[in-house]
Amino acid sequence: MKNLIITAIVVLASTISYSQAIINDGSGMIYLNKNESSAEDLDGKRGGYFGNHHLGDDVQKKFDRFLQLYVGYESSGGAYATEKKVIAKKDIYNSVQKLDKYFKKTVRKDEVELEDARKRMSHVLEVANAIRFYDTTQFELLVSTAKSIEQIEKYYKSIKFESE
Repeated sequence: MKNLIITAIVVLASTISYSQAIINDGSGMIYLNKNESSAEDLDGKRGGYFGNHHLGDDVQKKFDRFLQLYVGYESSGGAYATEKKVIAKKDIYNSVQKLDKYFKKTVRKDEVELEDARKRMSHVLEVANAIRFYDTTQFELLVSTAKSIEQIEKYYKSIKFESE
C-alpha cells in the first residue's frame, strides 16, 4: 500500500512538471497549440455587449467579439422556458472581466491614463479572442491562480502562438 501511494505521488508530480514545461519554456513566454478537435462550441443564442464601453469604440468592438465567442445562452424546456447563460473557458472569461473592471476603476481614479488603459485592454481582448479555440488548460490555471491583476495582464502579454 505504501509503495502504491509513493508511486502515485511520483507519477502525479512528474505529470504536473511535464505539463508545465509544455507551455512555459522558462523564457517567460507561454506557447499555445491550436486544438481544433476539442474546440468547445456554444450552441444557441450568443452573448453580446450593448452600449458604450468606458474605454471607447475600438475596445467596445473587441469586447463584443469576446462576448460572442465566450458567452452563449441555451433555453430550457418546459412551460416557463428561461435562458441559461453558458460561459466557455470561465477562467479566461473571469480574468478578462477582472481586467476590464480594474481599468475602469484606475482610469476613473486617474491612476492610469485613458489611452494607456485602452491600449492594454485592447491587447488583452485581442489575445483572449485569438485563444478561444486553442488548448488553454495550463493558461487557464495560471490566470485563475494569479495573485494580482498585474500578474494576469503579464500572462496575457506572454502568449505566443505556435506559428510565431
